[in-house]
Amino acid sequence: MNSKKVFVCQKFNQKTILVILNENFVFSRPLTVTGAFLLPNGTVCFHQMVLDRVDRVADFIDEYVIQNSDFQHGGPVLRFPKTREYYVNDHFMLENRYGPGEFKYYGQEGEFMWLVNENFNGIMKPNRWYLLPQAYTITLN
Repeated sequence: MNSKKVFVCQKFNQKTILVILNENFVFSRPLTVTGAFLLPNGTVCFHQMVLDRVDRVADFIDEYVIQNSDFQHGGPVLRFPKTREYYVNDHFMLENRYGPGEFKYYGQEGEFMWLVNENFNGIMKPNRWYLLPQAYTITLN
């Protein structure tokens, strides 16, 4: 997983930048993010939201502040620590297994994240948002 990729669309004169969220992520501008929410019946719902900012709430504790339009699940503003697990697919979980129930990713550019998925030993908690690591920003040239 690279921490930053740039895609340029000449037809619409825009640039899309992909960044990878993780515990060491440095916020610079609002991003489009995708959240995964586990319903009590075991169904995972995905929802697109906006990462508005990162607030420092205590020494060494940063929180994502996310604008959420799915008011039924969490209200208009979500806040949770950057240290919360990030939702990934089954294959990525298996590639990054370090022991029983221990799934984490170490990137080449200092990225670190704990991983979660609904299919692995009850790690993913119901009624809780988890972000996918991929986030995007679009700029017009």
